[in-house]
Amino acid sequence: MILIIDALGFNCTPTTLRLSGNNNVFAAKVKSHSNTNNNRVTGINQLIGGTKNQITIYPNPASSNVTIGFATAVSKATIKVVSLLGSEIFSQTYNQFGTSISLDISKYESGAYLVQITTDNISEVKRIVKQ
Repeated sequence: MILIIDALGFNCTPTTLRLSGNNNVFAAKVKSHSNTNNNRVTGINQLIGGTKNQITIYPNPASSNVTIGFATAVSKATIKVVSLLGSEIFSQTYNQFGTSISLDISKYESGAYLVQITTDNISEVKRIVKQ
């Protein structure tokens, strides 16, 4: 015996949050603790103290020199340039330079490289392209 249930007249309405036009993945309100209003983490910057993007490298792509700029003055930094295959091309520690370092990449082969910048409180890896 097969029983068939008819669901005519049944209306399914989405939540008002989705009706507001905000359809991204963070639109739904997440509650995992009864005493917390909304405890989701929306970005990696919150996990590492917001230190992301305090370092810029320009111009990118470049053919001769790139400038590594810091958001605030830094007294000591170690710069390493690594090929995408993992071999270290360049490594140097700079002292007392202020807010920027100029790096000569004119002798590098054309292609992409990873630049690891480490200071006392920041460590970032940036990708550069040598033309």
